[in-house]
Amino acid sequence: MSSDNFAEKIKSFLIRLFYLSVIIFPFAVIGYFIFSTDYFRITNVTVIDARPHVEAQVREKIDQFLASEKFIIPRANLLFLQKNKMEDKLEEEIYPIYAVKIQKKIPGVLKIIVQEKKPVAIFFSHSQYFYMDHKGLIFEKMSIDNLPQSSLSIIKNLEENNQIEIKIGSRVVSERFMDFILELMEKFPKQITDFLIAEISIPSVASQEVHIKTNKNFSVYFDITRTPESQLIALQKVWQEIIKEEEKEKLEYIDLRIDHKVYYKSS
Repeated sequence: MSSDNFAEKIKSFLIRLFYLSVIIFPFAVIGYFIFSTDYFRITNVTVIDARPHVEAQVREKIDQFLASEKFIIPRANLLFLQKNKMEDKLEEEIYPIYAVKIQKKIPGVLKIIVQEKKPVAIFFSHSQYFYMDHKGLIFEKMSIDNLPQSSLSIIKNLEENNQIEIKIGSRVVSERFMDFILELMEKFPKQITDFLIAEISIPSVASQEVHIKTNKNFSVYFDITRTPESQLIALQKVWQEIIKEEEKEKLEYIDLRIDHKVYYKSS
């Protein structure tokens, strides 16, 4: 091989090496910038609109989520963070949370905006009080010290002999059950003007009926498989047109659980 041919090959090789370097170098710089610097690495987590104990749960879940990645690309990198998956995890596993919005802020900031659930009622069972959501789920234990300040209705579970433990995150009644109770509480004072709801109770968590105690010290039994409105119409009619005034003074209960029939007892 002549020296001229050898020199030409060397020159060609160097040119190709140069162009290859030109192509690879920017990617190497970008890769180093993404994976080896703190610019995209999550170094600061801020939690907004959460009470202290809920914030602590959020931070614990976030730490677990970010530490669980075992592949080359870490979860603690803003560019590769599975934001939707993290939001779903927080909403599913932290029961006081209704919704979560996660925002990525450069450099290295994860902003978590929390919307907590608003309780619609208080559930009382086995001498304990719990906050309930609109789906019948127990999401937080309530301190008895907060009871005097609360304006929420209390739903009492009368099945005190039941050995089933009420746990945070458990659904104690169905969503349909809660829909009935909430509608009943909303429409009762609009349709019934002669007495008020003093107490709400259920025979058991598996029952299909709701009992109320009135401020006149008698009970009314409702069937949740029929609308509250239709039963309130029947209640108003029997109170105004059928039950005598002397019977009202000693009234024990009015039973609306059988469709098209109303029973009452006066001692």
